[in-house]
Amino acid sequence: MLDSPIFQVIIGLIFIFSLLSIIVTQVNTTVVNALNLRAKSLKSGIYDLLTDPETRAKFMAHPLVRLVPSVIHPNEKMSAQAADDVALESPTGVTWIDEDMFSETLVDILSSYANDRLFRSLFETIDTVLTGAERAQVTEMVRRFQAGGVGITELTNIISGLHSPDDRMALMAQLERVNEMRRELHVNNEESKLIPLLAGIQNIADPSMKKALETLLASARTLDEARAKLETWFNARMSLVTDLYKRNITRISYIIGAIIVLLLNVDTLYMARTLWNDPALRETVSAAAEASVNSGALAEQLQQSQAALDEALARMEALQSGQPDTLPEAVPQVDASAQAAVSEDSSQFSSTVDDLLALRLPLGWSFTPVESGCPSPQADFTACDDGRNLWLAIPGNNSGWLGFIIGKLAGWLLTIIAIGQGAPFWFDLLNRIARGPRS
Repeated sequence: MLDSPIFQVIIGLIFIFSLLSIIVTQVNTTVVNALNLRAKSLKSGIYDLLTDPETRAKFMAHPLVRLVPSVIHPNEKMSAQAADDVALESPTGVTWIDEDMFSETLVDILSSYANDRLFRSLFETIDTVLTGAERAQVTEMVRRFQAGGVGITELTNIISGLHSPDDRMALMAQLERVNEMRRELHVNNEESKLIPLLAGIQNIADPSMKKALETLLASARTLDEARAKLETWFNARMSLVTDLYKRNITRISYIIGAIIVLLLNVDTLYMARTLWNDPALRETVSAAAEASVNSGALAEQLQQSQAALDEALARMEALQSGQPDTLPEAVPQVDASAQAAVSEDSSQFSSTVDDLLALRLPLGWSFTPVESGCPSPQADFTACDDGRNLWLAIPGNNSGWLGFIIGKLAGWLLTIIAIGQGAPFWFDLLNRIARGPRS
């Protein structure tokens, strides 16, 4: 039955669709690696999740995360423009962030806000009551005290040495207030550990993110509960990022498929007609398809082409489902092998294209004028029916130019739809047809 012309045409077309689908997957993977789409998807998800500009910038540039090249300590002051500039930097290549790392980093940033809020009134008092060298000296000492560079004794001695008794009294009152709040924040019980986090939320400028965190952490009674809620919030967002990433991969596949179809002029209708009318070509393509299936060469090509793409999706899905044991140990993970992956993908792409071209199919384009025009008794019928000849699509050269164009559009569309089914679909179908009668 496989020797009949109709089955040979079917097998030939399915084999062609398999190779084209593999080529699309290989180009797709190359594009994903070259454009760093995994890292961009993660960065985009974080950008949409953390809507407060300063918090977003500090998270992306935090030493524990490094989504962007800049490195910013949570205690650093940032203007709105500086925060936007950091968030818009190109991603570093980080492709996933562990949920624990997300909560730890965000808690660190929010706690730093609480520290800033704690010392704000003291700095304001210094700016109000002091001037000149005294203001600069005390401001610098308070900053060192805030960062842990000096102790309370050194700061107290500096304030006690001020000339004005009123200034000393005002600053000592504020310093005592700071010390009292610091003692409350460092009481060793679970509820007190939440105070810096909750106080830091009040310092968030973006009202929507502030409200989201207040609602999220309203029922938390311990810091561990708060972190668990932050991790749930993060995982929910990563689920959306994964779904968006998959949709982007599908969209890119169709775009790449359409480009390849147009560049190679892969017209399903014209190929089917050519295979039907050319027994030698039909038998050659059918034999190549069966040999590729029986030897396992096509299966190997399919497996290699899917591996990189599946690995990218599996990594994001593992993060989404909270299964870090399925991921590499490094946190965050940086795809340092992107250039090697691009090179390998390009090599596989070239090999598959060579396999396709070796079939001597009616692919590609030409521009060959037919001197007597088409149709014409003097014109070669084959020349007037050549689906690769762009000359036939020009009105005046060919009375059937409109039908030629409509036929090409229909043939291209069928090929694009076929490629969209994916290489596994066509391989499975070809494997069943080629092996079925023998099993």
